[in-house]
Amino acid sequence: MDGELIGHYRILRKLGRGGMGVVYEAEDTKLGRRVALKFLPQDKYRDPQTLERFLREARSASSLNHPGICTMHAIEEDGGKTFLAMELLEGQSLDTLLVKAPLTFGRTLEIGIQLSDALDAAHKKGIVHRDIKPANIFVTDRGQAKILDFGLAKLVKNGSAMDAEGATIDPDETHLTSPGTAVGTIAYMSPEQARGEELDARTDLFSLGAVLYQMVTGQNPFPGSTSAVIFDKILHSSPISPVTLNPSLPAELERILNKALEKDRDVRYQVAAELRADLKRLQRETDSGRTPAAMNSSPPTANAVASAPGAPAAQGSTVRSSGSVIAAAAKENKLGTILVGLILVTLVAAAGYGIYSLLQHSKHLPFESFEITNLTNSGHVSMASISPDGKYLLQVHSENGLESLWLRHIATGSNTQVVAPAATRYQSLTFSPDGSYLYFLRRDEEEHVIGILYAAPVLGGTPHVVVRDVDSPVTFSPDGQRFAFLREKHDSPYWDLIVMKSDGSDERQLFKDRTILSDSYTAAWSPDGKTILIPIVQPTKDSIGGFDLVDTATGKEANFAVTRDRIFYQPVWMPAIQAANTAC
Repeated sequence: MDGELIGHYRILRKLGRGGMGVVYEAEDTKLGRRVALKFLPQDKYRDPQTLERFLREARSASSLNHPGICTMHAIEEDGGKTFLAMELLEGQSLDTLLVKAPLTFGRTLEIGIQLSDALDAAHKKGIVHRDIKPANIFVTDRGQAKILDFGLAKLVKNGSAMDAEGATIDPDETHLTSPGTAVGTIAYMSPEQARGEELDARTDLFSLGAVLYQMVTGQNPFPGSTSAVIFDKILHSSPISPVTLNPSLPAELERILNKALEKDRDVRYQVAAELRADLKRLQRETDSGRTPAAMNSSPPTANAVASAPGAPAAQGSTVRSSGSVIAAAAKENKLGTILVGLILVTLVAAAGYGIYSLLQHSKHLPFESFEITNLTNSGHVSMASISPDGKYLLQVHSENGLESLWLRHIATGSNTQVVAPAATRYQSLTFSPDGSYLYFLRRDEEEHVIGILYAAPVLGGTPHVVVRDVDSPVTFSPDGQRFAFLREKHDSPYWDLIVMKSDGSDERQLFKDRTILSDSYTAAWSPDGKTILIPIVQPTKDSIGGFDLVDTATGKEANFAVTRDRIFYQPVWMPAIQAANTAC
């Protein structure tokens, strides 16, 4: 089929073949973009059940707009052939990655967070995937995990089959299998799925737990040579402790995996957001625990040195101070009294100066002492940002597939709606440095992948468009007069770093058509205004993480903090000091 024109798509090459279709890379001649086309195998076109599953994938995926779910562009038909036009992904499927070796603990956490967030979005739309497995998870070259193949997806709502608009679906259409039949891939099935029972969102969480287990141990939690053996283990056996297979794993991860793999779904994770929160908490605690451990090496004390093997034995139980030694010498030599006095005065002066210098130069570091307060408990706040003065919290409220923006006065707990609920997605919440304006990205369904930056006065007012085609959070210059952001050349690996005035005028590019690999396309403008920091992945062939430092005057770039053992996310400069705080 290479070179063949089907509809307005020109076939470029075959990408792969699976049980449910053949996938080709193609060019959309109308929009000038590369896409993936998925065709049913020739022998399946006349199978109504297979065709229905094929179309189900399109209907399910097209109703979801999330970075962790492969975007479905359209259902097309040409010459009697029905095919799906989808987002073209560059990278590898998770099962291919796992053939090489288990993933690192940190990478597993990050992918687990991304996948649980994607499932949370699907479940909130009433869609249960029912076939979560490594082969249906794709990891892009940029590190984003995406869920594929919604061919077994089921629409549910409060325990009954409902479509996205709330209309009841014929129960026969939701199964595509007869009642009591197990659907999905055996090794990753939940117990209720193996028994052919009615399924809800919790079955996906069990399957995701099985995938995460395999990612960190290199083994399936319920291995077996036949389907009967695997079913028996899923229903009656506990998996080998992950810490036994990989002793470097923390006990908290084992607790999370055990909870995800609970056979009784009533004591399993109930929603994907709960699993995501536990993974994020573990990621935060792991990262914060590294620095104190690394810094916990102090020089041995005098007593430790004295008791070291080979040290001279102490005479008596008392250690003589330097002052007593000098005084004893003075008694033996009266002629040295004046000299001894001068030495004592010098010692006192030196000690005083040392204490003074210590007090003068000791500075408190950020977050040496802080409290954590729970501000909401509705379970519907999906994103938040605090104002520079710490008085207000801008938050996204997600419920029933709609999102709205609210501003909370932290001291009083009062809430003011900024934007009414709508079928859209909000991202990248921030405040202007003086706290007078709030900024946010909005992605509407009709705009597809285009992000629009809005601004609104904190004290009330209609949000207005500042600039279109924004693909990262904005970061402000120290004086608040300008902001910077990243703009992707869509369907390509190229990015521009844009700087403009805070009203959206006077746009200029610090760099253009730059290939960036990052797990967090988040720029951070330094307090001195001279540098913009961007976290990047694999800055050199021997490293996995670091930063791109961009000179705001010249646009010149340099690598910074390159490391072999961690990836950085969302850098934030500490106020009044030339150091950056990051999540990694």
